[in-house]
Order: sequence, then C-alpha cells, then structure tokens
Amino acid sequence: SILTLGGAALDAINAPNQYWQGLLVHGTFTAAGTAKTSFVRLGATPAAGNTTLTFASAVTGWQAGDTVVVPDSRHLRGDENPGSLGGSYVSQTETRTLSSVAGNNLSAGVSALTYAHPAAVDSTSTTRYRPHVMNLTRNTVIRSAAPTGVRGHVLFTGEAKVTITNVEFRQLGRVRAGAEEVPDVGNGRP
Repeated sequence: SILTLGGAALDAINAPNQYWQGLLVHGTFTAAGTAKTSFVRLGATPAAGNTTLTFASAVTGWQAGDTVVVPDSRHLRGDENPGSLGGSYVSQTETRTLSSVAGNNLSAGVSALTYAHPAAVDSTSTTRYRPHVMNLTRNTVIRSAAPTGVRGHVLFTGEAKVTITNVEFRQLGRVRAGAEEVPDVGNGRP
C-alpha cells in the first residue's frame, strides 16, 4: 500500500505553516509492511563483475525486483578520507535490483558489480567481517506526490503513539516544524 502526500502548490494565505501538505499525527498511528530481513552480512566477498551475492544467513521476504545496497567497504588511505581537507574520496557504494533469490534464500542475482567490496581482515590477513547488504524495498510506502516539487512530510507530535515496522519513507520534505520560507503573496503576510 502507498500513502502519497503533498504535491499541491504552496498556499501562504490559507495554510501559512504549510502543515496541510503532510501527515500530522497527534494520536495513535500504526503502519506495518510485510516482514523482511532488513540487512544481512555477506557470506562471500564480492569481486568486481560478480553477478551473485552470497549471504552468511538466509533472508526472509527478499524477492526479484527488490532494491539492495552494497556498501563501499574499502580501507581508505588518509587522503581518501571524506573528512580530510582536499580528500579525494569517491564512493564505491552500489545500488542494485535483485534479479533472483535462490539457494534457500542464501544468494541473490544482481547485475554485475562495478567494484570489489572487500572484507575487513586482521594483521594475519584472516577475514574478520564481510560487508552487509541492505534491502531498501518495502511493500508499504509513505512518499511525496511530487518528489521534485512541494514535497509532503510526516510529523509525529505531542503525545503521539507511533508504531512503524517494515515501512519505506521515500522522497519526503521538511526538516523542521516551523513555517517554511514562502514568498510575499501581496497580502502583507509572508
């Protein structure tokens, strides 16, 4: 199921705080999607060109068409650190669509990986940790009607009692609860 918010033009006269473009909850709100493994550690270290991801444990709810993220897991040199001055870091995180899930849910097919996603090794070159893969797809989605225009938002406030499980929030806006900056519409009010 999909709940779509926002999309209409800003209306500074009738809605100066712009709350009407979103979902405001003051009471009880429950949203639940189908149960799904959110992330899983890889059971084999993927190399560039691999078209199969092997998991360390079985996943539930993953299926062809799901979007997954394979993180950049390289050990970076000092000049590659994203926080360093003049850093040269370029992310090797990859987003892929699953083409299949097989082997008792222990592997999944993807389009060829562009980069290697190395494991963390200790001083004896023994593999200690492989990266996780995260599944972004959910069957229950709260999203903006116009992701590039006036976007919808969600605000849980006051004594709201909120329960959310396996729900995707996509392309929403607003980052603060105050009135957004809106142009003068000629009535003397901002």
